Amino acid sequence: MPLRELVSEVRQSIYAVLVEWNNPSPGIPKIQVLGTAFSVSSEGHFITANHVVQPSTGQPPGPQVGTNDKIHLAQMQHDGTTATISGPLTTLAQSVCHDYAIIHLQTSGSKIQKYLELDFSSRFEGEEVAICGYPLASTQLTPENNSVQMNLNIRVASGIISSQRIENGSKLIEVDFPILSGNSGGPLFSLRTGKVLAIAHATYSLQNASGASIGHLGLTKDIRNATSDLKLHLPHF
Repeated sequence: MPLRELVSEVRQSIYAVLVEWNNPSPGIPKIQVLGTAFSVSSEGHFITANHVVQPSTGQPPGPQVGTNDKIHLAQMQHDGTTATISGPLTTLAQSVCHDYAIIHLQTSGSKIQKYLELDFSSRFEGEEVAICGYPLASTQLTPENNSVQMNLNIRVASGIISSQRIENGSKLIEVDFPILSGNSGGPLFSLRTGKVLAIAHATYSLQNASGASIGHLGLTKDIRNATSDLKLHLPHF
């Protein structure tokens, strides 16, 4: 599937994950962008990285989300406006090892019109892939009126699967481009099927013998790591 066509189809299923702090520190915006999520059912199920919604595990982005803080989802529309989904959003399942979380929008009668299909077939080194998400998204606090300005621009990167491996019992898919901050939790697509292969996880730097950086690769967590929880919680699985 051509990349431009794929992005046009999937962008309305991809969201920025926001936290609304109950008691933000001085100078910190009340709302901050933590990462990316994507919808996987019409019944309000979403997938993101566990370290996005549970940063208390010690991974980025850092500050612990407390019980009185609220998680929201937002996305940029074609006309440049921002649409926000407010909760209550609850976490149905999560894994630190596989770095995924399945979250659910509990609004009565809500229907998500656009959601993504998951690909459980074989993966191949050299397969063309792409990632969509909200890296570099930001919020700014205006002290004069305490308002928050959000900058939510969906971004796309593409390349190939460079390697696959199992590490600490978790299936990893390595891609030949970096995973930018804020992309965590976003979907990695196969351009062959148009379906989701994996969840954006992290970037690591390649170094030469002297320790100098010579490049960056992206790490994603195979969606097949979440098979048992997906079968348990998704009505159409």
